[in-house]
Amino acid sequence: MKSSSILRASTRLRLCLPVILALSVLHPFCKAATPPPVPAAFQDLYTQLDGYLTSFNATLNSRWNGSKYPVLYAANSLVANGNAGPQLVNPLDFKEVELELQGFKAMGYQAVMIELPFPMLYEPFFSSQAQYQQYVNFYTQVASTIRGLGMKIVIENDAMWPNGVYSGWSVAPFFATLDWTQYQQARAQAAKTVAQIMQPDYMVLMEEPDTEAMNSGQTEVNTVTGATSMVSQILTSVREAGIPGLKVGAGMGSWYPQHLALTQSLAALPLDFIDIHIYLINNGYLNNALTIASTAAAAGKPIAMTECWLNKIRDSEVGVLDYNEIYARNPFNFWEPLDTNFLKTMKKLGNYTQMYFWSPFSTFNFRGNLPYDSSTENLTPMEIKAMWAPVAGSATQKGDFTPTGVNSYNMLVSPPNTNAPTTPSNLAGGSAEPTTAGVNWSASTDEVGVAGYNVFRNGVQIGTTAGTSYQDSGLTQATTYTYMVSAFDLAGNTSPTVSVSVTTKDVTPPSTPANLVTAVVSTKQIKLTWSPSTDLEAVAGYHVFRGTTPAGLSQVGRTAATTSPSFISYSLTPGTTYYFGVEAEDTSGNVSAMSAVVSAATLAPPKAPRKLVATPLTTKQIGLTWTAGTSGMPITSYDIYRGTSPSSLSKVGATKELSYTNYALTPATTYYYAVQAEDSVGDLSPLSATVSATTP
Repeated sequence: MKSSSILRASTRLRLCLPVILALSVLHPFCKAATPPPVPAAFQDLYTQLDGYLTSFNATLNSRWNGSKYPVLYAANSLVANGNAGPQLVNPLDFKEVELELQGFKAMGYQAVMIELPFPMLYEPFFSSQAQYQQYVNFYTQVASTIRGLGMKIVIENDAMWPNGVYSGWSVAPFFATLDWTQYQQARAQAAKTVAQIMQPDYMVLMEEPDTEAMNSGQTEVNTVTGATSMVSQILTSVREAGIPGLKVGAGMGSWYPQHLALTQSLAALPLDFIDIHIYLINNGYLNNALTIASTAAAAGKPIAMTECWLNKIRDSEVGVLDYNEIYARNPFNFWEPLDTNFLKTMKKLGNYTQMYFWSPFSTFNFRGNLPYDSSTENLTPMEIKAMWAPVAGSATQKGDFTPTGVNSYNMLVSPPNTNAPTTPSNLAGGSAEPTTAGVNWSASTDEVGVAGYNVFRNGVQIGTTAGTSYQDSGLTQATTYTYMVSAFDLAGNTSPTVSVSVTTKDVTPPSTPANLVTAVVSTKQIKLTWSPSTDLEAVAGYHVFRGTTPAGLSQVGRTAATTSPSFISYSLTPGTTYYFGVEAEDTSGNVSAMSAVVSAATLAPPKAPRKLVATPLTTKQIGLTWTAGTSGMPITSYDIYRGTSPSSLSKVGATKELSYTNYALTPATTYYYAVQAEDSVGDLSPLSATVSATTP
């Protein structure tokens, strides 16, 4: 081997991305397909690793009586990993966290392991108190979500990666500001804060001292004395937090050269357990795990395993192969049987050594893998990462799992779950666009966990989702679709469906109203009629516009949709020309173009009576005659005005005739008269010319 730091870099796979990485996925209802053949380039490696697992299982079987131990199974959260960087506090990414955690529960995991490396949640590391508070809020929300799922919390507190594919922070300059004393003090303070915020059930204060030394530059931590000293300080600080029921541990990787001495030294501290990581199974490193476990047990300390995964590395490559190259091997789907075998072996190891808990690290392998073919075999590690990442969110959102994920579920859930999830409730839908529709519902429950939901349109399945909403596209506007939703778990149990109908938004306006016709009703009213418009859905009504010029129309009314639409425009000015237009509106609010503009003039009011003549008949009577003036409407009466001067006229009578006799007058008196016509709608003419007559 080269140096321990090179060895550790080649064996540790951390993923710090804002989404779970996935590509090839398997719907849980499908039978696990036969894995692809192992490529020739990896057949020797596959055989070598398979042989190590077979040998180690034989060792376990020879020592283990088969009794089960209540090991707590925890899954590592990749999207909440503190190495991820500033994108952690992007509010849009938290949905990915929720879906990841829900997926763990659906797989049968009882706890979530979150890596919160120093200086995460150490306030002096952040640019401002406000920035620090963002991460406090984020992890408070993460902890609350985990507890809401009924799961326990395991925290691993180590040191951030300063560079490489797993690093999202520029942390090296910060590390460089701390000497060994300051580093230990800062680690202790940060760990206490992590404990206070996350309120975990289990917390690992240090893991992989060789890796921490490489990342932080603090070489002392890579010694038994230095590591033990640091853990002791951190332990005192965390205990001061007073977290109820918290069990605290520390540990190392199974490859650590001084694993025996460090186990003995840590076991002498008042820790609750010794932690272990397993990545390499080459060169007897699996047997080192048994040594660590037996040494801890002899000191009265249980063990736990916050991280484990099978690194695909040959004996000859240990300490030589760059960790990026190992990373680029891990995603390929032909490894799935080997990964499953490794997980089963770790489960057996957990039962045999009576672990508190164990957690597989590379949980992205539960969601998707890449094919190994001409499109991927020559890609660089960064290209592999770039290919893997974009589909991660899709696999998680769809509730898809790889055969490794399904096998992990079957390994953890025993006896098999045969009960279906509850039926989704409160299903509702709507459409805001002509070619899309959305449905949402309240979450189902399951005795293990709901893996996702099947979504059907008009009886045909169109997708799955792990969330409680679904957006459908490629639809036809103004069309009604029936959506059905059912919940499923990873055992293949499916709930009954629930359905809702959704009509896509109509964005096509009604046809333009045609054949607009005016009919003059009176001096103050004009009636409009037109042919009804048509629409993809239904016409809701019509808007009527009016003005005294064609370009000056404004809305004056609205009428409901009928088979014979019409509108009467009231309170018009007699003898005036008006212009009219009509628009149709449908039930979705779309408005048609305006009809052709038409015009009509209201009827004229009566003109003044003509040729008024006053003739004395007796000493007390004067007779009046006149000729009717023109009128747009029929004249229904005439009002008679009289006075003893032209300026003092007042109404003295009315008649329907063209003559009138004024009685009871005073003899030898001059009277002045005028006549006013009134039409059938109450319009009055001007007064006629004033005439006079004198009684004898």
